[in-house]
Amino acid sequence: MAISRLVPASYNTALETISGLQCEVLVIAGGGSGGPGGAGYTGGGGGAGEVVHARNIVIPVGSNAVEVGAGGATDGSATSFSEGSPSQISKITAIGGGCGGVSSNNPGPIKDS
Repeated sequence: MAISRLVPASYNTALETISGLQCEVLVIAGGGSGGPGGAGYTGGGGGAGEVVHARNIVIPVGSNAVEVGAGGATDGSATSFSEGSPSQISKITAIGGGCGGVSSNNPGPIKDS
């Protein structure tokens, strides 16, 4: 049986089990924001969140945390950018993606060799 559901950008809940649950899991973390831009700078793209695929995982009896990491946020300014948040189920964690870099649109002088 497949269970799927759309979730908001960041979502935390718990999976309650009454007996050990053996399953296959796919955990994907939030991606990083793009780099800062504006005022003569170009922002690079943010990195993807880590993807962890695991088979034959036993989710223990009881309440197990489920966290869906949000993507990194930016407001487009030269100082506002962030990494993605991690996602987790039981003891399996995917790390959030890194934020994008920044580059000046004004290249330096060309040097003769």
